Amino acid sequence: MGGGLGATGTWGHRFSPDSYLANFPPDSGYVRVAVELGWMGLLVFCILMFTILRTGINNYYKIKDPQLKSYCLSCVLIVFALNVGNYPQEALVQFPTNVYFYLVLAMIMVTLRLDTQQNEQAGIDK
Repeated sequence: MGGGLGATGTWGHRFSPDSYLANFPPDSGYVRVAVELGWMGLLVFCILMFTILRTGINNYYKIKDPQLKSYCLSCVLIVFALNVGNYPQEALVQFPTNVYFYLVLAMIMVTLRLDTQQNEQAGIDK
């Protein structure tokens, strides 16, 4: 399955200093997920990232307002860049980045909702 949460890197030195994984430095965010959660955890993590990107792309094509459309696209590109950056380094767990990541996920959903509300108020059918 996996070594357990916090089994690698500095957390591994702190909580389980005698284990083999405590001396394993995971440079990649995906390697950390694979080592700590196993292949099933990595699969769930990759499916989550795919679902986020797919939802963002689908929302981009559903939105009619050009300004909201550009906001949605920029948020999708941020998520994509963080996923690419998570391959060589741990990009999603750094302090300011993880807060921005969840803010961007919320903006992906809110842009479609705002566009739908604008269209309903203007009387435009879907």
